[in-house]
Amino acid sequence: MSSTKIEAIRIVNEVLLPNINNPSKIINEIVSIWEYENIEKIETYSECIQILNNKHHINFLKLAIDTIKNGTNTWDIVLIIKDTISDLVIDIDSLLELLIILYKEMKGDLASGILHEPIGKLVSLQPDIGRSLLEKMILHNEEAYTDYISVILVTLSTQDFEKAHRYALDLAENPSKFISYAAINALGLFSYELPQHKEFLNQTLEKFKSLLSKEDINLQASVVHSLGRLIPLKTEIKDIIVKLADIQEQEVQYQISVTLFRWKKDSFREVWFKESLLKLAQISYQQKIVIDKLDLILADILKLEIDSKLVEQFLYNWIKNQPIEILRNNNIADYFDSTLRVIVKNKDVIEYYITMWFNDDDYKFHFVSASIVRYLKICEINCIKLSKTLIDQFDNEDILFIIRKILGHVFDSSLLCHLTFSVLQRSNKDEGLKQIVVNAFISHISRDYPKRVIDFLELQEISLIEDSFIKNTITIILDYTKKYLSALNELPRLKEFKSTNAQRYQIELEQQKNIMSTFEKAQENSIFFSITERITIKYGHSWFHWCDNKFSERNYLNSISTSVEVPRTELISPVSSAIKRFKCQLAKRGV
Repeated sequence: MSSTKIEAIRIVNEVLLPNINNPSKIINEIVSIWEYENIEKIETYSECIQILNNKHHINFLKLAIDTIKNGTNTWDIVLIIKDTISDLVIDIDSLLELLIILYKEMKGDLASGILHEPIGKLVSLQPDIGRSLLEKMILHNEEAYTDYISVILVTLSTQDFEKAHRYALDLAENPSKFISYAAINALGLFSYELPQHKEFLNQTLEKFKSLLSKEDINLQASVVHSLGRLIPLKTEIKDIIVKLADIQEQEVQYQISVTLFRWKKDSFREVWFKESLLKLAQISYQQKIVIDKLDLILADILKLEIDSKLVEQFLYNWIKNQPIEILRNNNIADYFDSTLRVIVKNKDVIEYYITMWFNDDDYKFHFVSASIVRYLKICEINCIKLSKTLIDQFDNEDILFIIRKILGHVFDSSLLCHLTFSVLQRSNKDEGLKQIVVNAFISHISRDYPKRVIDFLELQEISLIEDSFIKNTITIILDYTKKYLSALNELPRLKEFKSTNAQRYQIELEQQKNIMSTFEKAQENSIFFSITERITIKYGHSWFHWCDNKFSERNYLNSISTSVEVPRTELISPVSSAIKRFKCQLAKRGV
């Protein structure tokens, strides 16, 4: 007899059996042993449970049920029985009751399926118990048993495939949706790889086709989920998935997205994969759960450098299908954040998307392109250009169209300068191109951000000193901007807008009071502040704090300042500025 078993017998006789009328005490003792042994990799606790249940005929599952009802943590019960349940003499009714209690307690938890594998092992070691368990689960028809019915059917199929498969086919037509879904799920998990099982696969497909013909969205989604697992086994399944991608129901579309995600690395070059993915571009912005899955698929395609054109086509189709007000008021990153994160890492790709979509005649793409530019600012990317590859293909009419869209949608001074100036990189330079750039700066950007324009162009002048065409363009813009800024600086400041030191102090004091008031209100119901220690800081020319019954060392305060150049025309005449911006947004090509 092993030392582990000897120790287990001692614990049962001296600690557990004396508390036989106190289930909570027994469970707590076993949990304590498990917590220690989980670190030391010993399994005395498992032996204790087996001795209690199998030798002393104390129904351990019933003990667990009573303990949960008395308030014991459900997770403690799960952790001590998951590796032991397959070795116990099982009381089926107690097991069924326990599974229902655990289902209610753990519903929605990501680890709610933690007992699936232990139940499968139990059925594998005790097939008679498994069959009896299956019959009672079907008889009771509880939602809690759905996944376990699938587990039992799949496990029984390893012993008698034909019988288990035939039983699952019959259950797939069961009036109860719980039993039907469980059987459909099991049919997708059976092992059809063996040559002698090919005919069973054909029977499964015929059953699935029959179920798909029924006008039940949830049933169709369940079938799609199972079909998705069988993709490599038969070409016909791929054709079925492509057809099902036309169904405009979120439940079905989600399961197709799950299928695409499962096979993205193995099937990304196959026609069925591309067709199904592009069909899902019809989904609404409201179907966030599907979009999140598609976002991960697109991001992985880009990471693996599989087919960037497929991603481009999907995004184009999706944008085309969305309402313009949604694209105007939301950022594309709200829907395809993972994809955008990958795109942003490749400067050529992000420049390609911005240029291509600003050049599109559909206003929707201008809003999306503008949202990408805003996203770049969040990513602290301040230097981005238009794609030279595309710019070289555009004539002056297209360049003017793109510039107008940039002026209408982009507000950041740095990005405005870089994007507008970058059209000069076109290989075919002419006076028309120069005039477009000069007018854009003089009529718009220089008027709003004269200092920024001067700093930007002086840097460009140094780096592009050998290009006479660009240098001449820079000189024209710089001359105008410097004169404009000089004229602005010479304007006298109105006395009415000058405030005294006392007035400024009062304004700053009121602002500080408002900030502190807002901060205190936020603290009232804050969980974070309720669990953290509050340290009062006294400050003046220096600051220190009181902690652990002593004052800290003094830290002298230093002043810091920051400034941002605000668009002048927005301050002087916001209405005319908005009208000018809207005109640029609404401008047609060639007009």
